[in-house]
Amino acid sequence: MELGTFFTEVYKTEKQLRPRSVQQLEITIRLFERWHGKPVILSDLNAPLLNKWLMESEGLVAPKTIRNRRGDILAIWRYAAEEHGLCIPPIDRRIRAIAVPKQIPEAWTIDEMKAIIGATKTIPGYYQCGVKCADWWEGFVRVGYDTALRLSDLLSLPVHIGGMFCVIQSKTQNAITCQLRHTTLTVLDRMRTPARTSLFEWSLDRTALWRHWRDFILVPAGLKSGHREGPQKLRRTSVSHLAAISEHAAQRHLGHSTPGLARRHYIDPHIADGPQQMPPEIT
Repeated sequence: MELGTFFTEVYKTEKQLRPRSVQQLEITIRLFERWHGKPVILSDLNAPLLNKWLMESEGLVAPKTIRNRRGDILAIWRYAAEEHGLCIPPIDRRIRAIAVPKQIPEAWTIDEMKAIIGATKTIPGYYQCGVKCADWWEGFVRVGYDTALRLSDLLSLPVHIGGMFCVIQSKTQNAITCQLRHTTLTVLDRMRTPARTSLFEWSLDRTALWRHWRDFILVPAGLKSGHREGPQKLRRTSVSHLAAISEHAAQRHLGHSTPGLARRHYIDPHIADGPQQMPPEIT
């Protein structure tokens, strides 16, 4: 059986996957087979084949992306072998390891957040859902900052939410209680009139979401617009400023149950920790 066929007919039907995960796995399989020049047969999967693809990908895409693609292929390969006996299972120690440089989390300062809010207020026009673009983005930014919700959860929020509400997180399926400031609720009140399926209804694709974020907000606000400056940075910003008050509260704010995860991946030490004390000056 071909790798792509197994994924479509077996793996995807037997595993509980989020739509975003399905899309990513499909992209990985397509790229692997495009590199291979033909469909990959499960029984032909072996360490040298996968290692060669990983090695030739280095320098072309980010190490984190290569590591994720490595994990995608190994997950499907292992499932096909161990659950269905369609091939020999992979031996992890023979698969090329991908070193990913550690990155210090970065968040926006309060002054930068004020510039972002200012940029949202200047956006002209309406979205297809009937909401002013300016209101849509200001509400999105304020709710994202207040709650630190992931992008997928923000886009799934129902229209009628109050000052306190509960969300089942799409990634973990854990419940988290969120609160909104009065300023945020005032903006949301302006958005409630048109009937629609969700608070931040988005009829375009994710690429368009990023493009609007960059062109309507980051550029007018005078901020960087690299790949780490997307709307997901609102989550890091929210938790970093809260961590300056209480790191335990910051962990709860993210909905994390694993200690230390927030510090490693979300909390910007420049914001949360402030300047370090220095030893006495030498005169």
